[in-house]
Amino acid sequence: MPAKALVVIDYQNIHLTAHERFAPTGTPKHATLIHPLYLANQIVGR
Repeated sequence: MPAKALVVIDYQNIHLTAHERFAPTGTPKHATLIHPLYLANQIVGR
């Protein structure tokens, strides 16, 4: 049976923290959205 995982993401906090931490000054928040499935796959793949 294949392994299963559940990833629970606090999307709003990830989005706003990543925007504040990594986006250049003046970048609109809607330009720094996180793709939840891609993020979950990256976490599980590690």
